[in-house]
Amino acid sequence: MLRECAEQLADVFTDIFNISLTSAVVPTCLKTTTIFLVAKKSTTLTGPLALLQHNHINNSPLLFTLLTHDCAAMHSSNHIIKFADDTIVVGLISKNNESAYREEVQRLTAWCKANSLSLNVGKTKEMVVDFRRAQSDHSLLFIDGSPVEIVKSTKFLGVHLAENFTWSLSTTSITRNAQQHLYFLQRLRKAHLPPPILTMFYR
Repeated sequence: MLRECAEQLADVFTDIFNISLTSAVVPTCLKTTTIFLVAKKSTTLTGPLALLQHNHINNSPLLFTLLTHDCAAMHSSNHIIKFADDTIVVGLISKNNESAYREEVQRLTAWCKANSLSLNVGKTKEMVVDFRRAQSDHSLLFIDGSPVEIVKSTKFLGVHLAENFTWSLSTTSITRNAQQHLYFLQRLRKAHLPPPILTMFYR
């Protein structure tokens, strides 16, 4: 249909895109896709098929939290913090006894397998916070036979967490990000772009 009426619809779509750029708003109809499955002669499907979900389902932190509600810490010394698909296991280790913490990680791994969720071990990091004067060596944590990297800092929900609990990494990152945004905002302003475009870039 679009191919056959391309000449007639070209001006209409040009106006829609220009208005969209001027007002810094994308029409909702251009954000969604409807997939129709057409039956073939064969009763078996041999090609790859990708089904897209709407954003309010696929990217909803609330829905993901509801689906993972039963994934809770088993030991009182541990906490599982979840937001969308980001999960943190926090364990309080007393008297060098790490068994409860390690059991919690293995239990989370088993829960993910049982619920058809896969853990990305390559992106999984472990951070040890130890304020004791005589610190002991922390043995590596393994998930499905793969070692988890021990880091001195990590990022969770946009906040940099350091093993010494200082805010220097976060403030440095925020300052650098703000400077970059201001620089590009000044360049766009010198190019005499309309305020809606500048506002969209700022947000």
